[in-house]
Amino acid sequence: MSLLKDAQIAILKHPWIGNVRELSHSIERAVIMSENDQLDVQSLSLNHQNDPSTQSFPLMTLEENEKITLVTAIKHYQGNVIEAGEFLGMSKSAIYRRLEKFAIDPKNLEC
Repeated sequence: MSLLKDAQIAILKHPWIGNVRELSHSIERAVIMSENDQLDVQSLSLNHQNDPSTQSFPLMTLEENEKITLVTAIKHYQGNVIEAGEFLGMSKSAIYRRLEKFAIDPKNLEC
């Protein structure tokens, strides 16, 4: 995964209110949601990140968001549940509990 020059400039200009943690979460979210190997300004969503009224995704519950994030990470890691869990900061047992909770079968996901 590479960061294009325009994205690098945007990161340097962005007011990181949440400091390094906010930067880290922004990059992680962009990597998970990206459909290619390069992150550009649009994939970082820095302009809209702090304004809920301009979010590009629908309002959903935390549980719905958790399920979507989990499925997206598993697809990103081509069905490798352990790697997806490590990326999300989850232990092996925690990710398998979530798979059971949401009735997700990683073998049946289009990766």
